[in-house]
Amino acid sequence: MSFGDTVLSLGKMDAPIGRLQFFINNVLICFLLCVIGILFFLIFGFKESMAPVISIILGLVGLALSIINYAKRFWDLIGDKKKSIIFSVISIFIAVIPILGGLISLGVWIYLQFSPGEN
Repeated sequence: MSFGDTVLSLGKMDAPIGRLQFFINNVLICFLLCVIGILFFLIFGFKESMAPVISIILGLVGLALSIINYAKRFWDLIGDKKKSIIFSVISIFIAVIPILGGLISLGVWIYLQFSPGEN
């Protein structure tokens, strides 16, 4: 899979992904959102009234891309697309639980990153 294919498949629930692709997607999601945010503020200037709106939009885009990325990886591990979507949504939203949620979501990420799947 080329870099262009990787970027284009970030927002699609098209196929399960392996450990390396999961890691690359995580890095790309963080990198793309940071670059888009920085470019927006460099081009349009920092306006205090727009900063929360842009932050919320970038946060929601990042959340959606992360759910898709997690679902693709879960799909590789458990082999069921519907269950993988449910597991990814649950694992992402567990992170909002103070302290315990962060530890659980770190454990889920480590499991997804290092467990061998079909890909």
